Amino acid sequence: MRALSIGFVSFFSLIAPAALARTFSVANYSDQVDDNPGDGICHAASGSASSGYCTLRAAIMEANASPGVDTINLAGGNYVLTLSGTDNTAKTGDLDITEAVNIYGSTLSAVSISGSTLRDRILDIRGPHNVGLRDLTLKGGSSEAEGGCLYNNGGTLTVRNLTIQDCYGTEGGGLYSVGGSITVDAPYTIHFLRNGALIGGGMRLDGSTFRIDGGTAAGTSTFEDNIAWAGGAINAQRTISLTIPNARFLRNVATTSGGAIHYRTGTLSLSGGSFESNQAYRGGAIDAGGTLNVQATTFTSNYAEDVGGAVYVDTDDSATIRNATFDANTGGSGGAIFAYGFQNLVVAITGSTFRQNVAVESLGASIGFGAGGAISNYNANMTVSDSVFEANSATDSGGAMYCSYSQLTVVRSLFDGNTVSDGDAQYNTIRSSDSCTTSFTGVRF
Repeated sequence: MRALSIGFVSFFSLIAPAALARTFSVANYSDQVDDNPGDGICHAASGSASSGYCTLRAAIMEANASPGVDTINLAGGNYVLTLSGTDNTAKTGDLDITEAVNIYGSTLSAVSISGSTLRDRILDIRGPHNVGLRDLTLKGGSSEAEGGCLYNNGGTLTVRNLTIQDCYGTEGGGLYSVGGSITVDAPYTIHFLRNGALIGGGMRLDGSTFRIDGGTAAGTSTFEDNIAWAGGAINAQRTISLTIPNARFLRNVATTSGGAIHYRTGTLSLSGGSFESNQAYRGGAIDAGGTLNVQATTFTSNYAEDVGGAVYVDTDDSATIRNATFDANTGGSGGAIFAYGFQNLVVAITGSTFRQNVAVESLGASIGFGAGGAISNYNANMTVSDSVFEANSATDSGGAMYCSYSQLTVVRSLFDGNTVSDGDAQYNTIRSSDSCTTSFTGVRF
């Protein structure tokens, strides 16, 4: 019997089931085309009817030829793509997806799809199709254009336990998405590991939304050891929203800005999770060019040679940081946070802790050399309340905070053991200069 079964199947909650859909079961690891796409039978041209010769490429070709949301089930193992070429029908090169489909790995053993031999990306979603990926690893893909492993052109992509690793492209080393949306179903996860690109080492979003569902119930997604010129893990532009709960960003690097995340416009919402040992020239963990909402997130040992050891905010939108922890971050100015407004930036920091953050003059910050061990505030309206600043230091001024051309309001906060190493001791805690208006209520020094 050829590998085929027909019937009703269940899909991800965001993918509506069709009245009739096909399920293709793949257990052959060779890379062969389907012998007759559209006949409803997944069968490679070089196989026999009795051999169960349904390959991944053949299954994709059948799904493309079939209306409705088909499902492809992959047996455990590594599927290596080898048929090189540039057509857009999945016959050669990457696996082009032109119809709605779910691709499921095995829950019993690991499933990976490799593009290292092909020297091409792995999956190419071509159009506004509903696509589900579950229990899969995409690895070793590369592209001289966007999307080293996965390209999403306007599709509605829903994932459960997807890993993208060791992929490279000019934009979006692991994943590039233009338009459409990407959703990680709760409580499942997505992982980006060792991907690289000029822009967005792990993922590049252009007019797309990205959301990990579940809030505090979300699984722990990870972004580790990705590298780029801007946005080591994530780079986003024209993006409406990025919602990322409970994620871990570790050792991502950007040579310019946003060691972990660089974005322009839209809203980045973080809850839970951590940023550790990320680095960039500016904004060691985050370069925020749109609205920023941070809740109960930890920033540890991030580094920026210029400004914003952990977070650089350069926008006229708003930044709200609640119950966050900033420990041992280092920057040339603003060891933890550097806020730089243009006209209307409003920054609100509540219930947060800043410990052992450092601003180091010798790093050569372009603004505020060695100022603001924890925070440097330029041309922004900043309010800090119910927060703790302990053992932060700056080489020049403002062991805890530095303020210039701004308005700074501090309420019910504690400052203890903050120091200036080379500057005037009177500025051990807070330095305000150049038309900075300050207000302190219920503050303990």
